[in-house]
Amino acid sequence: MARLDSKTFPALTEDVIAKLQSRNIFTVYDFMILQTCDDLMRRTGMSFKEIESIRESIFKSFGGEIIGNPADLGEREIQDVIPTGTNNLDALLKGGLHCHKIYEFCGFSSSGKSQLCHWISMCATLNASTEVHYVDASKNFCASRIQMMLEAKQCTDTILGEVMSGIRVYQIHKIHELFTVLHCLSNLPKSDSSKKLVIVDSLSALCAIVPNTGLTPILSNLASVCRFLVNNSRVAVVIVNTF
Repeated sequence: MARLDSKTFPALTEDVIAKLQSRNIFTVYDFMILQTCDDLMRRTGMSFKEIESIRESIFKSFGGEIIGNPADLGEREIQDVIPTGTNNLDALLKGGLHCHKIYEFCGFSSSGKSQLCHWISMCATLNASTEVHYVDASKNFCASRIQMMLEAKQCTDTILGEVMSGIRVYQIHKIHELFTVLHCLSNLPKSDSSKKLVIVDSLSALCAIVPNTGLTPILSNLASVCRFLVNNSRVAVVIVNTF
């Protein structure tokens, strides 16, 4: 869950943040579970006006968009689907990968997970006008695979170039580099409303070098960052894992 800070919520001054943190209120969730203004005033020592200002900022940032016409919502849901290009998988996922959702592909080593991710990346860019962000932690991404798939579909060199330019690859080696990529995507301007597919291949490769004692908080933080990303953008996230 997003932390309370003055950048996200201008009504929060440094003094107010310190006052909240002294009472173990660090995140939006911590703040909102204190149901009433009286409860908040008692717990934080803040005035009614201060609390209402902060709550208004939270509602604006996290309250979602009100859609008056149900037909508009249905149309938006259709537009926010990224077909995988595999009929059986699309049927299982009710049309494909849905924006605002997080998916996990699990399987044994060398079972074809990366090949599937290459195929989905190609189809997403080719057929769904989707911007693909491929986070390659296993050194499995291979541009020639995409090229061979496109050549098998008899695509022109122009289309091949368009597809390849629509797939951005991040070569990373440590878990903190993954957080850097996700935070950068989370901070894109609101005006950037294009569909995006984020593929992390693979999480298990990054976790293998993390001590067991530090793994649980890292994964918890990762889940929060991914949820924040998909909740605030037209993004679908795919996490690849190995048994």
